[in-house]
Amino acid sequence: MKLSTALSFLTFPLSFSLTTLEASSPAVGETLEYKSWLLQHFSEQEQLDQGIVGEHADPDQDGQSNGFEFLANLDPKDNSSRFHFGYEDSKREYLRFGPNNDEVVYAIEYSSLLKNWIAIDPTALLPGGDSLRLSLKNHPAEAFYRVGISRIDRSPNSNDFTSAPAGTYTMGSPNAEIGRGSGEIRHQVEITKNLLVGGTEVTNYHMAYVLNWALQRGFLDADSQSVTVVGDESQQQLLSLNDPDCQISFNGILFVVEDGKGDFPCIEVTWHGAMAFCHYLTQKDGEKSQAINLSDWTIDFTKNGYRLPTEAEWEYLSRAGTTTAFYTGDITGASVDPNLDKAGWYNDNSEGATHEVAGKQANVWGLFDTHGNVWEWCSDWHSSSLGSENVVDPNGPDSGSRRVIRGGSWSSLAQDSRAAFRDSFEPGKSHSTIGFRVVSASVPQL
Repeated sequence: MKLSTALSFLTFPLSFSLTTLEASSPAVGETLEYKSWLLQHFSEQEQLDQGIVGEHADPDQDGQSNGFEFLANLDPKDNSSRFHFGYEDSKREYLRFGPNNDEVVYAIEYSSLLKNWIAIDPTALLPGGDSLRLSLKNHPAEAFYRVGISRIDRSPNSNDFTSAPAGTYTMGSPNAEIGRGSGEIRHQVEITKNLLVGGTEVTNYHMAYVLNWALQRGFLDADSQSVTVVGDESQQQLLSLNDPDCQISFNGILFVVEDGKGDFPCIEVTWHGAMAFCHYLTQKDGEKSQAINLSDWTIDFTKNGYRLPTEAEWEYLSRAGTTTAFYTGDITGASVDPNLDKAGWYNDNSEGATHEVAGKQANVWGLFDTHGNVWEWCSDWHSSSLGSENVVDPNGPDSGSRRVIRGGSWSSLAQDSRAAFRDSFEPGKSHSTIGFRVVSASVPQL
């Protein structure tokens, strides 16, 4: 149960392609005048090179070769992904296209001469039943339009998640465990809520799709260097788009994933970026109560919306009822360990890079990669020690300067990939070794 086949809320072959749309002109509808207009602006060879004309040019497949051709490669998976002009009182009022559903993300641009394309704000797209509309009252009717279509191949489904029952476990490590830190004091922790948890770390496909969903609705500000939440006075960066290790980029219209990296864990994501992902995923889902407030970056643990796991929840989920250093067995060596080889990618077997999620053995609750591949953000502020008292649903200190990360990464030693190993990182920064997974708690209805 790969989160990549799952949280498809997330998946998304972002091999983004801009397909040129309908060519309109001052003489639209009159073929001879239309061709005359074209020749004023393009040579015959340029028209052929641009795909405007051809011996049997009919790219919109309406049986005619006329001024209403889309000049578009139709989406091969859905022939309804077409564009038409809408008319009111014989005047061209809007562009209509479809389908209008969560399976497709659109980006529209226009140009008067197929040069200097101008992007249209996604919030200008209005729903119209099974299609979307772009009003031409504020955009030129006499222009070339083109659209970027990014289709989601895997629809959201419950297979992205696995469940873990409420229960009690021993957090921390025994004194003799190799690599044990002073802050890993053993104590009893009770987790009182059943948890729904991502079976894998959030992938690049997942992150790109949710960011595009939020961008389309005007929730994000983005350029090639940064992405932030609209209205966030602190201007917290969500992804380090300008870092060469980041496998997601922004092309001015959409977030796109580096070829071949879709099912790899999302990296170069800040703690704030992970929180924003959870917030927008909850909003998109529409069936859960929002747990994350993006105005002050706080979490309401009484809500059942998606969020980051607490440090105590993270270790509980990783162990899945086991008491050994790895869910595949005890640790036998500080640097290299055969039991860890079964469960995760770390310094000895990763060849210096992340790997596709779910490539190793899962624990009994269906979680992959809690040992290695990438560190995972937790919700808690970091403290030097867990303490020795028995606790119920702890969620960490009230304040701090660094957030907890857990699980080790592709560059970690075996001893630093143990279930009990604790580390931290500045929440406003990102790294090529840090990603995250999400949880949702079953909160009793009062």
